Amino acid sequence: MLWAFLGSIVLGVIVPTALTTMHTVDAEPFRIPDSEVPFVAFRFLIKFGVLAICAAVGCGPGALILTGILLHRMMKHPGSQAPDERPLILRAAWLGAIFSFANLPGLLALIFLATEEWAFARIVALYMITGATCGGWIGWQAYRAHHLDRGFMPRFTLGTLISLTMGWGGLLILFGP
Repeated sequence: MLWAFLGSIVLGVIVPTALTTMHTVDAEPFRIPDSEVPFVAFRFLIKFGVLAICAAVGCGPGALILTGILLHRMMKHPGSQAPDERPLILRAAWLGAIFSFANLPGLLALIFLATEEWAFARIVALYMITGATCGGWIGWQAYRAHHLDRGFMPRFTLGTLISLTMGWGGLLILFGP
């Protein structure tokens, strides 16, 4: 169960914070002047640290609560004891994408994207991709709790790998500097 919570914090809080920081490293608010910190990598690290603390306090508790709810539902689902993990992981991914919108403090990222033309679309895509990824990870952990002989990672199909690559690649395009 610890892996489900840790995965949700990393995939649902830390990675979106890094993407937002990467996209807005030299933008307002929290802009660090070039004269104070001359290297962009250092400005990124400073801004990421500030945003990570804000995200951990604001979004972290919601992510943990939503993870607990989804994990409990998936562990009680009959698919968690089935011989194939794929239906449970897909169901959890869909629910994760939907549940992610309940973590309302994440919408505060719009503050950093306020001057952007497609800010709302970026946030929706961020919620959907990270929510689906977190949900799939939580579904895998629920399945693995009943199948202790399974490894750390689920089996990937080519379709799963392409879906993950396209989703996360799309986020990198949307949040590129």
